[in-house]
Parts: sequence; structure tokens; C-alpha cells
Amino acid sequence: MDLIPPVVITDVKTITGFEINQVHVTLNVSAEVFVYLKSGDNIVASELIKIEGSDYQAWGSDDQYINIFINNYLRSKYIV
Repeated sequence: MDLIPPVVITDVKTITGFEINQVHVTLNVSAEVFVYLKSGDNIVASELIKIEGSDYQAWGSDDQYINIFINNYLRSKYIV
């Protein structure tokens, strides 16, 4: 049965942190990072983040770079 008129549902989530679940690397090309978005200890969403090009090249040997990259990616994507 159709709902006339349609109803819009807005789901607001507060993200307080993230947890890296999986990393898939294509050597010398890119990395895909599957991340759980968390509110406290609860997972509220997930995101697949691709790191490529100059961002991937900047990774080097410091894995902290990935945490900083994800933090910046999420902030730029979700902050209005």
C-alpha cells in the first residue's frame, strides 16, 4: 500500500569515535579501510573509506597517519 503523501524520516546520530575493523591494501595503489562509527561503546554506522593517490603515498611507515586521515575524512564529510 502506498503512503500518500510520503513521510520523510530523519535519523540523527552522534559519532564520538571510530574503530578500524578491516584494511585492504593494493600495494603501491590504494587502501580501503572499513570503519565502525561509534557513539560511546555502541556502533551506530559503518563507512568504507578509500585512500588513494597522494593520500596513499603520504602514508609511508607511520600507521598513525591512517587514524589522522580517517579523523579528518569523517570531520570533512559530516560537519556542516
